[in-house]
Amino acid sequence: MRPDDTSTLTRAGSTIMRQEQPTADVKRVRRALESILKAARFTVAWTEDVNEHRLWADKMKRAAVERQFEVVSEALRRVRDLDPVTWDALHDVDAAAAIRLGEAIRRDYDDIDYGILWRATRNELPRMIQEVELLLSRPGQ
Repeated sequence: MRPDDTSTLTRAGSTIMRQEQPTADVKRVRRALESILKAARFTVAWTEDVNEHRLWADKMKRAAVERQFEVVSEALRRVRDLDPVTWDALHDVDAAAAIRLGEAIRRDYDDIDYGILWRATRNELPRMIQEVELLLSRPGQ
């Protein structure tokens, strides 16, 4: 690949030029996006028929939701590290905050603010699902 090889991304009427990524990185970014989508969908599905208090009272479901947030966090970190253009395309969600949330779950496991997780489940994850679905539908992603 020559250094001047580029591909074009179109998003909301704007065109962004970027260098072609090695095939391995494209595959790793796609796998990370698929992991985000899968974990976010699991979390939304597992929480849709319960209220906040019932969710956190169910220790197994709570642990499962925490784990899926960790997966989302790590997969977002990989996207950020591997492909800054795709990272920037996640502009409708606060991906950096999602990474920090996953880090907080790992670091402060015994003092998690479940209100923050609940709000993220209800507000951020549905938007993240839409954004990631859009990114995965792009040619070459």
